Amino acid sequence: MDAIGNSGIFPSKAQAEQLKESSETGELTEGNVYAVLIRKEKENVNVTISAKRIRNYFPTEYSKEQIEDVIYTLLEEWKQKEGGTTDAGITV
Repeated sequence: MDAIGNSGIFPSKAQAEQLKESSETGELTEGNVYAVLIRKEKENVNVTISAKRIRNYFPTEYSKEQIEDVIYTLLEEWKQKEGGTTDAGITV
């Protein structure tokens, strides 16, 4: 509990299950709790952009596929320019 209070990070369901399992096997230490809390979980990121908002950037005759192609091309160019994978604007 001290590790959770000191870190200010409340465990996700998956993290809580991991902590419970460590506790049951007798491997739960304060250090292990911190390690579980600060470890980033890989999660799927779903982003939805409304058609109304995105249509402002494209000619009215563009199809959904054409819009997606432009977006993916621009994202690929941005990724190449940034030199790798980025996380919230920070190159990692």
